[in-house]
Order: sequence, then C-alpha cells, then structure tokens
Amino acid sequence: MKEHLRFRIDNLADPVKRLAWVDLLRDIFDIDFAAFSKLDIWPEGYRGFSYLDGDVIAANISFNPLPLRMEGRDVLAGQLQGVATRPAYRRCGLFHDLMDKVLTFAAGHYAFLLLYTETPALYEPFGFRLLPEHSFTGRLQAAGFDPAARDARILSMQQLEDVALLRRLYRARRPVSEQLGLLDNEGVFFSNLLRDPSMRLSYLPGIEAVLVWNRKGTAGRVRVLDIVAADMPPPAVLATALDLPAPDAEIDVLFPPDQLTGTFSAMPYRHADGDLLMVRGPVDLGRKPFMLPLTALS
Repeated sequence: MKEHLRFRIDNLADPVKRLAWVDLLRDIFDIDFAAFSKLDIWPEGYRGFSYLDGDVIAANISFNPLPLRMEGRDVLAGQLQGVATRPAYRRCGLFHDLMDKVLTFAAGHYAFLLLYTETPALYEPFGFRLLPEHSFTGRLQAAGFDPAARDARILSMQQLEDVALLRRLYRARRPVSEQLGLLDNEGVFFSNLLRDPSMRLSYLPGIEAVLVWNRKGTAGRVRVLDIVAADMPPPAVLATALDLPAPDAEIDVLFPPDQLTGTFSAMPYRHADGDLLMVRGPVDLGRKPFMLPLTALS
C-alpha cells in the first residue's frame, strides 16, 4: 500500500499546508483546532512529516522545536507530537518509516528529543526512555496578603483583547524555572489553554503577570500550573491572587519551584490522561525532580 503514497514535509505555519493535518488530528484524536487556528500563532519551525494519499494524510509525525532553560543554560530540544495513522493504513510500516525520517532530520541539530505517549513500548526501540515527572507540594513563604494583588482579574480566551494581552506578556516572559523551563512554546501554550477551560488565567496589572492555575478535588486545593511574567511575583502577591485561605496554605506547583520563595517537596505525578514523558538523547533530566508545565503537554 505504501507504494502509492507520497511523502511530504510541511511547514505547518502555512494555513494551506495544515488543512489536511487538522483533519487528521480531528479524525483520530477528536481534537478541534478551529479556535486555535484563528489565532495564527503556529511556530515557524513546526513541521509535519506525512505520508499522503492524494490530499488526505495517511500517517503523520509532527516536530516542534523546543527551546529550554536547563540548569541556567539555554538548550534547543525537539518535541514529537501529532503521531497518528489512519486505521486503513496501519501495519504498513508507515510509523517506523516516519520515525526514521524525523530522527534523521533532528540528528546533530537538537540536544535531545521529548514526547508524551500512553504507549511507551512503541518508542523504546527508537532509543526513547521514560522520564518520571514530579509535582511539588508545599507552602509559599508569605508573611501576609498583598492588598495590591486584589485587583487581579480573570482573562478569557474568548476575548480577543485578553488573548492579545497574554501574547504580549508571553513574548516577554522569563522561564518559570532555571532548573527546567521553557523559553518559547507559544503555540502549544495557547492550544492547551483553549482545550482545558479549567485553567484559570489571573492577570495582575500592577506587575504585568499572569498566573495559570486551577483547583483540584472537593477541597478545592490550589494548583499553580504556570506563571507568565518577566519577573517572578513575590509570595504575598501569589498568595493573594490565588485566593488562598491563608498566606501559608499548602499548594501544589506543577513545575520546578526553584524561582518561588517557599518550601516544597517533590511528589510523583501521573497525568490524568495516562500520558508519560519520554526522552531520547544524551541528557539526564532525572538528576533532580522536575515536571514540564501542563501548558507544555502535547
């Protein structure tokens, strides 16, 4: 069957080239990219490696450049996403062939590769290995609340002016962690905000920061998912904007908290959808507990 298929590498920043890609992910994963596509924030380096049958993508692996801050250094990694094969084209070797092509493309240009998957056994033959992630439980070192932070307002992804504000702040943000933080991942960040309405966006106009957070469980425990700011907000500001019952109330932080003023302990973390993080390449991310923010999940 593979003989009549056509291989193509597409720049998915081109709206015409990604039409078939959007159809594939909708059909396989039931993901609707309509709202996200309207934002037109696809990264220029985002590539789709695909086999096409006419104008229909039979199989695909997408590649996203992932600039990171690791232990205070800037590192260019890559992230594999959108791995999908239509049922009629499975068991034809398309996945293995596309993996070989993507790995050849990345060789020598990226420090290491990451991916999320529910089926790690598929990727182990290609040199990927599992990386355990950890969330962090603890308390901010806040002596009290900051009244100035009570003017925080919730941004809406349905309001164009709020999206424009968030994009402006995102372009000026610093990595949320010096241990392991993202330098740029705007497209994935916004797609996750659109797909998960439980993520609350608290904008602090006085310090030009946005807290991405939610509550979990019947007790409404606060989880800090990401922080978009040029400078990390002080602990009293965070405690106020997160509407904590007390400044030192226990919270969960879903990224390395090395830039937060407080005391935190690492806890093993499993994603609700069963996704596991894997890495390929000469890097040891497991030396210290870490977690990529949920806004980077793809």
